[in-house]
Amino acid sequence: MGAQHDKMEVGDLKQEANRASPVNIIVSPDGMMYDYLNLPGRVIINEEVGASGESLSTRKPVKIEKLYEYVSALRSNSFKFLLREYEELCEISPQCPQTVGLSEINQSKNRYGNIVPFDHSRVRLKPMMGKESDYINANFIPGYKNARAYIASQAPLPMTVNDHWRMIWQQRICIIVMITGLVERGRRKCELYWPKPGFPIKYGLVEVTNIKEEVRLDYLVRILRVKIGREKSPKSRHPILIHCSAGVGRTGTYVAIDRLIQEIQAKHRNVDIFNTVYDIRKSRSMMVQTVRQYMFIYDFHLDAWQIEGDPEGFKNRKMVERQKELDSKYKELTSKDDLMVEQKATYDLYELFLMAACCCCPFLFDKN
Repeated sequence: MGAQHDKMEVGDLKQEANRASPVNIIVSPDGMMYDYLNLPGRVIINEEVGASGESLSTRKPVKIEKLYEYVSALRSNSFKFLLREYEELCEISPQCPQTVGLSEINQSKNRYGNIVPFDHSRVRLKPMMGKESDYINANFIPGYKNARAYIASQAPLPMTVNDHWRMIWQQRICIIVMITGLVERGRRKCELYWPKPGFPIKYGLVEVTNIKEEVRLDYLVRILRVKIGREKSPKSRHPILIHCSAGVGRTGTYVAIDRLIQEIQAKHRNVDIFNTVYDIRKSRSMMVQTVRQYMFIYDFHLDAWQIEGDPEGFKNRKMVERQKELDSKYKELTSKDDLMVEQKATYDLYELFLMAACCCCPFLFDKN
């Protein structure tokens, strides 16, 4: 997931659903479709009517029983309605002050210059060793019933690893969800910030010990012990720390899915993806960074709630077969095989949720 896109050009969608109102998208030299945040001007798509005869709504929740019909409408006409919904989301997403992250003294602590935390929701660090800066590229993100259910953070840089652990200690974080490799496609995405098993390391005042590592199907679980002196970090539940590389794309996708499951269970099986993503974007910019990630949230819930409810027509569908269909569909959006690294990372996230029995309970992971 690259946060900066070099040599971008604006091109037309190959298969326009409505030539009277063309859809322009940002396309990179490798063919990847990115979000619309940098498009010049507004993209206008005419109002259309869905298969049911009603206007396709991007604001109202969708009943679980109607989700398949709604997602089918989003995919119709070469993903026209999906593009429209995501473009609308990007247009209305808040742009809040980011003065602290953009200040000259803190710019070197940002992995990507265009992704910095909003001032109002940023995590403020307390000094532990003299006069330390309170800045880290991270934001509190609201959950379903908790205003600070998550912390969305960029991956640590060499100079911010100690700050990363200072945040973990001070916020009493017990769960870390890492959704990036240290290196992807030859690019450094994250600094190694944990020790090898059996070799404790101090990061500033925080001592970290890698107790054990468990290799699962598509992810790895690490159990870490964290302490300062004789004081150990408590096991009570505090914000879940989630990071990818920039802390917006895969991170936002994870937060949206996890939060939506809790909302769906509490709100009589309604799915409100548009407003959920909009709400988390109030706390950190560019959360759910691409239209492909946005569509993935729909697809995840389509599959996950079919597992629980088994709607008519899907009773005997196997998950592997469904993933093959998603592979084919995403190729239509991205068209290039060299994007499979990012796609696999998304499916690793998919497997992570499925293995956590996502249809039955909120997610509780060991450190990973």
